[in-house]
Amino acid sequence: MIREVVSLIWASVKNIYRNKYRFILTSILLQVFLMTVGRYGLATLFRLGIELSGETSLTKDNFLTILGQTGSFLILVSYMVLLAGFIYLEMICLVYMVTSSHRHYEFRDFVRAGWRQLLWLSGPQLLVFLVYVVLMIPIGNLGLSSTLLGNLQIPNFIIDELSKTGWGTILLYAFMAVILYLNLRYIYFLPLAVVNNDTPLHNMRQSWQLTKHHLMKLLLSVGLLTLVLTGLGVFIAFLLSLLFGFIDDFWDNLALQTLFYSLVRGLLYLITFLNKLVLIEVLVNHLLKYDEEHPDVQYVTLGESDAKPFRYPKWSKGILWVTVIVGVIFNGSRLYLIAANPNVLMIAHRGDVARGVENSIEALEGAAESGADLVEMDVVMTADNELVVIHDDDLGRLAGVDWQVTEKTLEELEDLEISQDRFTSKIVSFETYYKKAKELNQPLLIELKLYGTEPDNYVDIILEKLQSVGLRETDKVMSLDLDIMEKIEQKAPEIVTGYVIPLQFGDLSGFNTDFYVLEDTSYSDFTMWDAERRGKDIYVWTVNDEEIMANYLQSPVNGIITDELALFKTEQANLKSDDGYFARALRLLALQK
Repeated sequence: MIREVVSLIWASVKNIYRNKYRFILTSILLQVFLMTVGRYGLATLFRLGIELSGETSLTKDNFLTILGQTGSFLILVSYMVLLAGFIYLEMICLVYMVTSSHRHYEFRDFVRAGWRQLLWLSGPQLLVFLVYVVLMIPIGNLGLSSTLLGNLQIPNFIIDELSKTGWGTILLYAFMAVILYLNLRYIYFLPLAVVNNDTPLHNMRQSWQLTKHHLMKLLLSVGLLTLVLTGLGVFIAFLLSLLFGFIDDFWDNLALQTLFYSLVRGLLYLITFLNKLVLIEVLVNHLLKYDEEHPDVQYVTLGESDAKPFRYPKWSKGILWVTVIVGVIFNGSRLYLIAANPNVLMIAHRGDVARGVENSIEALEGAAESGADLVEMDVVMTADNELVVIHDDDLGRLAGVDWQVTEKTLEELEDLEISQDRFTSKIVSFETYYKKAKELNQPLLIELKLYGTEPDNYVDIILEKLQSVGLRETDKVMSLDLDIMEKIEQKAPEIVTGYVIPLQFGDLSGFNTDFYVLEDTSYSDFTMWDAERRGKDIYVWTVNDEEIMANYLQSPVNGIITDELALFKTEQANLKSDDGYFARALRLLALQK
């Protein structure tokens, strides 16, 4: 089987090499079109849908409200149809390039096939497409993901929370295994949509049938191809680093390091594109071969014609040179402008969890010793309207008991033993925790956790508690509940208030708080610019990855909430000690893995 897989991949690579110019130019033109016209058109339509509902952005709080507005709902449905259209356009062009190198087809036949798919997606078949997109998000459909879906991913905080327990970790791995399996079974979905006249639902069924008997071969093909291309890319990048290190002794010549960065970025792009194209070659070859061997079961319904294969005119080579020149200039400007931000706050997520149980006194003390600028901690209201420092309402994870914090009194909860990793501690009241923070001179970022059982006068109780402990100017209060935070802002404007936003699209004009806390995947340069012009701070959570940490330490964000305080300090020290152009190039490249 391995020999057959290698032979199939090698044949596909040879065909791509014979048509390399046509394939590369098609890819570049598609990238430029999708990243400009595609993104601008989608963004404009999305903003229109939000504005029709009277909102300024889409969040978890107003999602259902926006969908409940007829005009907004229709616009957002149109948005999904347009997104589907762009994805199909990308696949139409790539599949056409591949199939036309084997058989002669009229390009208009592919366009008609794509148009039929788009018409189907204007109805109930849109749900089928949405299911397919959701399945693609975690692993990019094994390399066939669209350019427009490249930034979609499972939010990091969900993965982090699941990974904190044994069962959560098992559930996460099981989920990813199921997603991998489904991606394999539906890998023919987009190629089929281009080469036949069937509905998306029927194509999903056909893909399931096609992969029924050669699933292992597909898995080997995808795995071997990715392994070989990744290994080749790493090897070439290593040789380039040696070469430019020899030429540039100090690793800090802007022109040379711009060239190095551009060459490696181009290499990464070519490897990603080649991976996608070879996969399409393998899939299309199988479809064509299946049609020849089983004339009674037609998967490819486009008829072969006498049309000559499409060829770009000779002057189109200029597009490649223009793209290269613009890309090099852009890369040089990035290397020159990116720099370390010395003012980013180190915010300990639930204290220093490397020294104690989350939200414990020990974790607070550890964070203070580590030099945290702020310690993020969670407070939950008990059944007797007191406050305890804990994140979950369910005590099963930390205390191992089937209790709900909101159903117990402070007396029942205080001093209850909790454990995490190798640490043990006890639940403490907010008053006790705050007193210790004052002794340590440690500013706090207090998150109010609401679980739906809070009394009507919740805000008044919170303000009374904050006043009783003597809230300092250096402390800040935040919550996922915007309504609660805006009431606190209105009643006590002297308190620094923040809104925690796990999902956000649009601008920040609808949020009347002093700062915003964005989940990592919701952060964007536009959002940062929008906050800056409003005079607001932005903190990002939860950042525990080395490359992402380094990226935020070179961005305008005001604070980073992290479990990894040692990593924050290490990356910050690295940026201070080596901020040369080669080091900047390596950090930027790490983010594109």
